[in-house]
Amino acid sequence: MGALTAGVSAALLIPAPPVAEAGIWGTVIQGAIGAIRAQNKYSDVRSQLLDMGNSPAVQKKLFDQDRAKHGQDDSEENLLLVDGVMNQLIERGYYALEANSLPFRWGVNADDSFNASCTAADYISINRGLITALSGDYIAIYTVDPETDHYTEYSSTSDYEGLGLAKEGKHFFEESRQQSLRAIYLEDLDLFLSTFTRETVFQHIERDGLFVLNYRLVMDGEPRYVCLKAALVKEKDGPQLIVGVTNIDAQVKRDEEYAYNLSVARDKANLDELTGVKNKHAYVDVESQLDSRIDNGTILPFAIVVLDINGLKEVNDTKGHQAGDLYLQQGCSMICGIFQHSPVFRVGGDEFVVIAQGKDYEEIDALMAQLAERNEAHQASGKVVVAGGMARYENNTSVSAVFEKADGRMYENKKKLKSRATSGSTA
Repeated sequence: MGALTAGVSAALLIPAPPVAEAGIWGTVIQGAIGAIRAQNKYSDVRSQLLDMGNSPAVQKKLFDQDRAKHGQDDSEENLLLVDGVMNQLIERGYYALEANSLPFRWGVNADDSFNASCTAADYISINRGLITALSGDYIAIYTVDPETDHYTEYSSTSDYEGLGLAKEGKHFFEESRQQSLRAIYLEDLDLFLSTFTRETVFQHIERDGLFVLNYRLVMDGEPRYVCLKAALVKEKDGPQLIVGVTNIDAQVKRDEEYAYNLSVARDKANLDELTGVKNKHAYVDVESQLDSRIDNGTILPFAIVVLDINGLKEVNDTKGHQAGDLYLQQGCSMICGIFQHSPVFRVGGDEFVVIAQGKDYEEIDALMAQLAERNEAHQASGKVVVAGGMARYENNTSVSAVFEKADGRMYENKKKLKSRATSGSTA
């Protein structure tokens, strides 16, 4: 990791005193984000560094001095962030000294000011504030005077420059809102205009230390997700508002793809393969959720309907399992057609459960009557018959108590249907 830091040393180093402060944020931005490049200083700086060599004694002294002054942040997260920052900036050619040219040691100190301390030996101290500010794939960085709103753009990528936005101006917030009309994706424009106001930004910074807004910019004709972050930093000449726009398009799309795949996998795990309705696993999850609401007093009215496909065993035995599967699917279709606004679960071979809430709960008696009428017609025509029993939640201690009552009524209905079928065939 140390080798990656060589570039920032060369980019920020002014070869004179043993330790040179890179200074305020603006200087760091100009140095680290491309304003100071190799140019004529490159060979002199490189030569001096190589001539100095690697002195363990000098290195340890500088390290001890820095630790005594700032303390040291040994956070693994910060170390990884430094690597990310260095990789990004070296790859873009923002450093005069290529990676792996010198074995630099470095430390992350706990100071939140936005600068870095560099030496002519092989030690650099990077402040946590600088790491936080530079972490991420920034496509533009602005400094804004919080008193006057005068702003300057210190860095931007070519695709961002293609938007034709001003690089300097007197009214940052007003001009940003005007320029957003042609740069921001139409679906996100209202969000940006209502949120990115001077008052809102500074309110968030005062409360949270940071303002963050995600939206989409239209670059190269395509909407791309970006994250705008703004924070106040203390500089020698007074506070400055630092605004960075980060490209998060790949991250957002990865997150969306992951969420979609997770949803598909979860749905697949919760669906009955034969009928396409939810399975017993899904029912257990919903039952647990309802039990929790019963416990905390937030349960809404619901009813349980337990249903059973009559005659499935006989179809399997006489016509085969393929005909039995078709018979089961027909019974499931009948259930779904009646309880159109409720989840249907297959919880056993020929057993289904409906959890009725909302519209279906309000019309539950009519729906059960519709089931009875359908069964009567199907018995007469030799089609699938589905026995059913219903029970409402009435301050029961659990869903299972409601289920047991509905299950008992389903078996009573099943006996009546069989009795009717037997008497009909005898007649």
